[in-house]
Amino acid sequence: MSEIFSVRKILCRSILMMMVLVEGWDIDGHEAVGMVAMSALDGRASNQLKRLLQGKDAVEDAGWAHKAESAIPWSKPLHFIAQSEPFSSTLVADEITCPQGNCLLEAIKLFYDQAKGDTSKESQRDRLMRSSTRLPVPVTDADAVRFLINLIGDMHQPLHEGFQIDDFGRKTLVKLPVGSTTSLYEMWDHEIIRATIKDYPQFWWSGWTRIEGVDTSAYEEDKKLWHKDNKAALDKWFNENAEFANKFIYTNPLTGERLPLNNNSPYEMDPALYARWRQLLTQRILLAGARTAIVLNDILDSSAAPGLRSGSIVSPEPASDIEIDDAEFGDQPGRRRRKLDTKSDILLQLTLLAVVVGVGIGVYFIMTMMSKRKGGQAGGPPAGGIKLSAVGQTKKQMVD
Repeated sequence: MSEIFSVRKILCRSILMMMVLVEGWDIDGHEAVGMVAMSALDGRASNQLKRLLQGKDAVEDAGWAHKAESAIPWSKPLHFIAQSEPFSSTLVADEITCPQGNCLLEAIKLFYDQAKGDTSKESQRDRLMRSSTRLPVPVTDADAVRFLINLIGDMHQPLHEGFQIDDFGRKTLVKLPVGSTTSLYEMWDHEIIRATIKDYPQFWWSGWTRIEGVDTSAYEEDKKLWHKDNKAALDKWFNENAEFANKFIYTNPLTGERLPLNNNSPYEMDPALYARWRQLLTQRILLAGARTAIVLNDILDSSAAPGLRSGSIVSPEPASDIEIDDAEFGDQPGRRRRKLDTKSDILLQLTLLAVVVGVGIGVYFIMTMMSKRKGGQAGGPPAGGIKLSAVGQTKKQMVD
């Protein structure tokens, strides 16, 4: 009986593991931003986006700009803009913080101008950002939109507007409550997200990545400002994130203590600070998604949107199993492979699931019959057994 019980436990675990594989748990911050954005796109904008991205959306192409870096290495600096130390409440794009216009702020302006389309009307020309960025090669309209989806997300990871002196937080070390050490940048770029997915899966999969999670009045204010003066709105968003980095990341928001930059001895985090940062990070994700939607609706609702062309300068399209550098700049540890997100991969995983379930059921019935034969007349079905409803309920709880 104990052997049967052990077999049943193994089968249950195997089935649950396959369910996890099929459902895909390797979600990151950019995908979460994309989910919020998609929940706020109107029907016309959503249709135009899927046309441009050839059937994909802001979730599926959220990490495109990082996947494409190996093919277009000149794009790496476009994910950051440095701020001077100490920060003086205004982020300035100059030759120090944004050499030759190759930085996050100017890149968003450039790709917006291209994606906005027809500028023959005076009202359209007035909305141009007029970026100082000069790319070595022109990008397609679809790639401009892909960059915007990714870069607006990067803007709201505040250390993308971090200090140059500590390499955007990479040279400032922190010690996690569990005892391991990482950089401040890695902490905010992926460590908190990974830990949240692992430790609080019920929360991560609960459907929080929707526009309903954003403060309504703030969202409406952002929309109003963007449509009135998009350049002023973009400057406001950048300055806000740079100030956020100063007040809530480079400074302990619970104690007011300033983190030592370029420290050899890691700054020790307590559980309360870790929890506070996790809360603040999810708020940034929601805000990033809301603002991504504002920009995409502006671009894709216009009469010029149908004239935007699909395609990509990266040909062939980046392979689905390409490594994404979560640090996004230079060779950093902690790279991981993204799951394949294609129909063939999904069919393969479903086939594997069917095989595992089939083998499991077969083994279960064989072991049950053997138990009955040993039990003789006094037998009946052994207690326990695989309760498929319980497995399904467990799966539902993980997803919810």
